[in-house]
Amino acid sequence: GFALVLAKTLRAERPDIVHVNALRDLFLTFAVVRLTSRRGNRPAIIAMSHSPVMWKRQRWAWLAAQFIRLFADGYVSLATTHAQQLVSLGIRGNKLTRIPNSYDLDLLESEELTFNQSFAQVTIQRVVYVASICERKAQDVLIQAACAVIKEHHDVHFDLIGAVIPGEASYFKRLHALIADLGVGSHVHLVGAVDYQTAMSMLAKSTVVAFPSRIEVMPRAVIEAM
Repeated sequence: GFALVLAKTLRAERPDIVHVNALRDLFLTFAVVRLTSRRGNRPAIIAMSHSPVMWKRQRWAWLAAQFIRLFADGYVSLATTHAQQLVSLGIRGNKLTRIPNSYDLDLLESEELTFNQSFAQVTIQRVVYVASICERKAQDVLIQAACAVIKEHHDVHFDLIGAVIPGEASYFKRLHALIADLGVGSHVHLVGAVDYQTAMSMLAKSTVVAFPSRIEVMPRAVIEAM
């Protein structure tokens, strides 16, 4: 499937660059490029990886670096620290380009998102977290912290925005059970998926933005919140 589609695309489009968004596809992409392109006309293979879990585990990080060294012409890192890690794993610096996650400045400067009230004027304090529901994003940690905060500050509410990632349904059930066990259902809200503008509006009207994720590379949610 993937190899056949890629081969047909390479023959039809003759691109200068093939961008590999997941390292699991890198070797197969390399093989297809070698088989379908002449030596002098082979497109450059540029790779990247959004998986912070891979780069936290030493053995997986080493293996991923070898794949990049052998099968990619270049690599895009999201953060300076990640680029430094790759250099320490044997990747040449001239093979790396750092491009941090971007954001839409026009959307963030919308008048609808302007919120200039001081904390003293806000009757209900809101803590907002925007992230897909999965164990790596650590919503359970925020819920436990919320319980401690609510005991001291009864006017604080927590809005956890985000859809459940496929395969994380059991974790989602654990979050509901945790909220019930701690008795914080009236203050902690699993909002679910909302559109971009709604999420940004909720951020603009929040008192605090939380981000308790267990592992990240360059989270766009933090950039947009700032």
